[in-house]
Amino acid sequence: MRHALLGFALRASTHHALKAVVLVGLSVGFTLSAEARVGGGQGFSSGSGGSSGRGGGDGEILVDIFFLLIHLAIEYPAIGVPLLLLFIAGIAIRVMFFSGGRPSYEDRGIGVEKSGRPTRGGHTSSTAQGLAKIRTVDPGFSVPVFLEFAAMVHRRALEASTTNQFDAIAPFASESVQQALVSRFGRRRVRDIVVGATRLVSLVVKPEEHRAEVEFEANYTLGDGDVRYVVTRWAFRRAGTAASLPPDETIALGCPNCGNPVETTPLGACTTCGSPITAGQLQWQATDVQTLSSRPVRPPELRMFSGGEERSVSIPTVVQDEFVTKIRRFIGRHPDFDKARFKQRVEDVYLAIQAAWSHNQWDDARPYVTDPLFQQLRFWIEDYVRSGLRNQLEDVALDSVRIVALDEDAWYETLTVRIYGSMKDSTIDSSGTVVAGNPNKTRKFSEYWTFLRASGTGAGSKPSNTCPSCGAPLDKIGSTGICGYCDSKITTGRFDWVLSRIEQCEVYRG
Repeated sequence: MRHALLGFALRASTHHALKAVVLVGLSVGFTLSAEARVGGGQGFSSGSGGSSGRGGGDGEILVDIFFLLIHLAIEYPAIGVPLLLLFIAGIAIRVMFFSGGRPSYEDRGIGVEKSGRPTRGGHTSSTAQGLAKIRTVDPGFSVPVFLEFAAMVHRRALEASTTNQFDAIAPFASESVQQALVSRFGRRRVRDIVVGATRLVSLVVKPEEHRAEVEFEANYTLGDGDVRYVVTRWAFRRAGTAASLPPDETIALGCPNCGNPVETTPLGACTTCGSPITAGQLQWQATDVQTLSSRPVRPPELRMFSGGEERSVSIPTVVQDEFVTKIRRFIGRHPDFDKARFKQRVEDVYLAIQAAWSHNQWDDARPYVTDPLFQQLRFWIEDYVRSGLRNQLEDVALDSVRIVALDEDAWYETLTVRIYGSMKDSTIDSSGTVVAGNPNKTRKFSEYWTFLRASGTGAGSKPSNTCPSCGAPLDKIGSTGICGYCDSKITTGRFDWVLSRIEQCEVYRG
């Protein structure tokens, strides 16, 4: 990269000088960073230590730009000297006003809120306490199922706000939520809803009621073309005597008592079974919605960087409390579980979804990830497609895998692994020109990936290039995750491990 930049300086022209202006702008922070690489991209920082410890990425590119400007100042003083002064002034401003431990979330879309706060860093202590309590009174409660249910309520309530026809969603969205949505959107049509992230941020369990808060990042289009990025927090409640339904019944959004399509009397009772269902008596109901931020969707924000090691590589591994005991019990219940086969499954999924991401063909990743994660990552890749960009990943490798956490509920088993990977990571435009990243130098990184499967599935880890249900090729997997040969939904973990969550080392808490 450095030699290329020096050569660029020696061959400087007015056209090249304009490129230098862009580089200077990138270096002093006049543009922001790009979402890149599945899981979040390169250069994530928790704010401690500023830009140090990121494998020299920022340092190298700043040195490169400095030498470039020196050569420009010598060869073309009228252009180079002002740019050099601007560069020095910009660095001084960054040091004076933007250092000192302030969070810097660079090159990051997945895994970081656009407001600049880390996301999905593990449950808070109060949420963890709530989970322990709710599993005592309701053994069937499952976080993955609840979040999928909440995402469906979020989507259907937004869609219903367009026509003000909430009858079918009434058991799951209170009148106050309905009124809030109608008031917010009026008669503007809400369409093309893509949920970018769904997070459980609080869970309170009391004898009389259970309360939960879920935060959504989403893209949707208002009216004829106002595409918005919106972060909202939805409050849910249900009666303390309510119990979780099986996953399929939960996400069907039918009558919580009889399962039939929702039709209610004026008093809020199901017309089929007569059960009151519109006040959270039997199922979770959204009771409040708050908009935390809203802005127009902009194209991906780009910056250059060098290779080397990201800071994530050197962060100590977080291992779940009592993990050794838990994994021994797990293997005792599943004597056919083979760690080597599981790790091979992890590598197969890792390579498959990186390839799908790199070629802007995200549907190719459909067999390997859960519905919520598929939508979340599609949320970001569509920014690239819309802007004529592609995040090009080359020489992709998975260097090591370590299992660090295990969780089980009535419906699912999850294994979290810390992965160490490497790749050449760059972003190119429609003409093939590199506009961000570095296609010539390998970058190393580490992340936590959580895999999910249905309880009782068995050893799993079947060949990753065939349907885990019928063994057919994966060329007929629809957007809903259903195999076109056997009509089985293969993305629920019912047949094999599927990826459900990606978290960054800087925010992972176990």
